[in-house]
Amino acid sequence: MKKLIFYSVLLLIASSCQQLAFRKIVKNSSCTSVITAPQVEKDIIFLQNYIQRRPKHQQARYILAMRYYRQQNFQKSIATWDDLIQLNPRHALGVANRGVCYFFLKNKAAAHADFQRAIELGFDEPIMSGKTLSEYLTAQPNTETENKLLP
Repeated sequence: MKKLIFYSVLLLIASSCQQLAFRKIVKNSSCTSVITAPQVEKDIIFLQNYIQRRPKHQQARYILAMRYYRQQNFQKSIATWDDLIQLNPRHALGVANRGVCYFFLKNKAAAHADFQRAIELGFDEPIMSGKTLSEYLTAQPNTETENKLLP
């Protein structure tokens, strides 16, 4: 019986420590926060483990995708955005940020589709060169038309 109580207390302490660590990562996730490359690596490892224990935690996936983005690991960022969007198809900011990753990978068609979807979901904020998504899309040529014109 004493062992059971001991292990229960250890589990409670470990869970509390993990919650504190997650809150610290959330606090350091603002646009003005400066985090080092080694800290980004540590955050990624922590968040991957955190998500394994809480697979439906959207905020953890959002922060993980942003950490990959910060590393310029756009493929992993996109995969994490995909997971988040699968959990919540109406996560407009996730769709918009996935579009930014596609843009940097020079997949304009996918970027434009995500930007359009984000606008449909109600997100039309400055995200590309200081322009809102709709302003950016208006200023860009239609990729489908552009592709048809190429020989």
